Amino acid sequence: MKNNPKSLRFATWCAIFLAGCTASTPLEDPRVFRYNESAAITSLDPAAARSLEHMWVVDQLYDGLVELGPDLTVLPCLAASWTFDEERLAYQFRLRKDAVFTTGRPVQADDVVYSLERLRDPKVVSSGGWILDAVRPLGIVALNDSTVEVRLREAYPPFLGLLTTAYGS
Repeated sequence: MKNNPKSLRFATWCAIFLAGCTASTPLEDPRVFRYNESAAITSLDPAAARSLEHMWVVDQLYDGLVELGPDLTVLPCLAASWTFDEERLAYQFRLRKDAVFTTGRPVQADDVVYSLERLRDPKVVSSGGWILDAVRPLGIVALNDSTVEVRLREAYPPFLGLLTTAYGS
């Protein structure tokens, strides 16, 4: 059998191709977040989520008080539960006891107030402030370390659903 240069080149390329098909080593550091996105993500700030691509990333990184379930019902997330008054003007969210930041610090009601109020802060220039249009000025308050109250100007049925958006993170 004669060595053919074309056969040798073909065999070399096949070997290189097959070497690239081997299983990769497992990722060692669970603290590293890897996300494949073709768009240019300019911010990881939920208040700056102006495009669908940004909202997808924010949704992967942050939790809000509530989230949408597979059947599009509003489910607890950082909030273990919530109640509202008869007129649906005041919502009280009780935070989960096991909710923590990546540093291990517990999530407290003041953190939720800060995150939501940033949406209305003119210095932040968030495109998501509109989700709080139904909320009274100074209507987001921490009643204690684990309870947040949101007071609305008037009953607004979509309110809980709006909190499930990336802006509510």
